[in-house]
Amino acid sequence: PMPPADTSLAYALHGAAIDQARRWAEAERMALLGWGEWNLYANTVIWSQQLYQMHDRNTADGPMTLEEYPPIVHPEDLPIVAGLLRGLLVRPDQVDVEYRIVIDGAVRHLRVIAKPVLDPREQVMAIRAVFQDITARRAAEQALASSRARVEHQRRRATLQLQRAVLPSSRSSLVVPGYQIAVRCLRAQTGDRIGGDWCEASELPNRSTFVAIGDFAGRALEAAAGMARLGNALRGLAITEQPPKLLLGWLNRLVYRQEAPEVTASAVIGYLDPDTPRMTW
Repeated sequence: PMPPADTSLAYALHGAAIDQARRWAEAERMALLGWGEWNLYANTVIWSQQLYQMHDRNTADGPMTLEEYPPIVHPEDLPIVAGLLRGLLVRPDQVDVEYRIVIDGAVRHLRVIAKPVLDPREQVMAIRAVFQDITARRAAEQALASSRARVEHQRRRATLQLQRAVLPSSRSSLVVPGYQIAVRCLRAQTGDRIGGDWCEASELPNRSTFVAIGDFAGRALEAAAGMARLGNALRGLAITEQPPKLLLGWLNRLVYRQEAPEVTASAVIGYLDPDTPRMTW
């Protein structure tokens, strides 16, 4: 039964109870925790001191009712809070959610674990909730994600510069008597757009033209570095003007000895004789 309206209730802590209350208060401050209870029968609300601080609310203003709370919730997170209340009232189970509140233009991230209190008829008579301010944690995560994004951007930029340094990008085509050799590279639409594809076209002292296209298995910097080693090795071997079959055999032996066992690479090489004309590959 409820006490008469003109009756005031008060309590005082003594001895060990005071020490325990102080320890709990200190634990709440250290963990940035606060708790609240909304009694739906008595239409009363109780907030802990830390919950007031979490919401930058003066204790003289009293705790916020369920109707007063939504206006401080971030507009994008209003459905989360609505779902929280609906879940507690319709399905009386414990709910664990995260949402943002906005106070004086500052955004604060809160994690809330709420549980309904049921009467003997299994009806919700009150809602109890524990709040944790995780703003600093989310800020640290965002800073870490931003740092990782910068590192990834720098890595991709370095890889792209290496790839451009290896590929004959300074000249998109090579003109030889009676022919024009051109190259175009189409990147994948998804995933890492930097790989181990490479090509080469150069004139040799015997007036023939050496052409090659290949790929070094892998992604990003690893593939670009392997591409550089493979392409440079083949350019050096091509100076010998030996038949393509022999050049490819030498290249295969070189890769087998110097690269990791699981590495695979492909290459198609040939000579274009403009006088014959003939392509030997």
